[in-house]
Amino acid sequence: MSRLWGLRAVAAVSLAAMAGCAVVCQRELPWPRRRTVSETTHLSCLTGVFRQGDRLLEGRFAIRGVFCAWEEPFPAAALARIRDADSLPLVTWEPYLARSPRRDLLPDIAAGREDERLRRFAAAAAAYRGPVLLRFAHEMNGDWYPWSGHPKLFVEAYRRVHEAFAAAGAPNVRFVFGINAEDVPAGRHNRFEAYDPGPAFVDMVGIDVYNWGDFKPWSRWRGPRRLMEPAYERAVAAFPDKPILLSEVGSCPSGGDKARWMRELFAELPGRFPAVKAFVWFDVDKECDWSFSRHPGLRAAFEAGTSAPHFASDPGPLGWLWGKEVPHG
Repeated sequence: MSRLWGLRAVAAVSLAAMAGCAVVCQRELPWPRRRTVSETTHLSCLTGVFRQGDRLLEGRFAIRGVFCAWEEPFPAAALARIRDADSLPLVTWEPYLARSPRRDLLPDIAAGREDERLRRFAAAAAAYRGPVLLRFAHEMNGDWYPWSGHPKLFVEAYRRVHEAFAAAGAPNVRFVFGINAEDVPAGRHNRFEAYDPGPAFVDMVGIDVYNWGDFKPWSRWRGPRRLMEPAYERAVAAFPDKPILLSEVGSCPSGGDKARWMRELFAELPGRFPAVKAFVWFDVDKECDWSFSRHPGLRAAFEAGTSAPHFASDPGPLGWLWGKEVPHG
């Protein structure tokens, strides 16, 4: 989702709505242990914007998300609080500058002109005592971010970021290749497969899925299966041995029954989308009210859907990504 231009405002809205944290809803998560790709248990999730100054939403949650602009330091303090809450952080690192948000940083990153910043960020991540999911330059196959629309530069920059973390010795970090479910604009040159940095650089594939309903002149109400299926099938074909994370999921209330949409999502995931190991709900009132946590009926639908054994049968379905336990405080 395009959140770049209003990031600070979104944080304020999120803080008022849900204590400013991005979380995956699960009662408990032990620190990662070995898992196999074939397992189909899932985490249920919700997300917002979480920054170092925000307080954590009370309760036990499996994943809490952090969004970082390019010039911001590694959010060690925020991640420490997430770790202390027995949660796993999902860090989305967005390559833009607050003072010049429309500037495309991919050429500088690819050419090595941002290597010092990369080294500092990677070294801090390696020093963090706990596992981290890192999503760099997400939704690159959309047309709303400055890093969008440049497959060759994206691959070069993504690999350089990955290599910086390898050089820093950060076995606690796993990379999420984060795409938008629809290529915008559509066309071979902008298909998400064109941005694929290679299997050695991807630990998990993230797909962002949004039902805009009739909120925009160009949009119409679409069910979760119709939205997810094309991107899912392409992702499974392109990354047959990688797990999939629905890294952002949301539905506008405009034009249909949002509670029903949520129930359809929960019903479809177990049988139709077995490679999906987790989904993250974008619980924010932004372009429209994507949230459910502030609406009793939607919250009840979410809690009922995610109480099914498919979502709660195992507290640690992402643990196999590390292969062994990583240090934590």
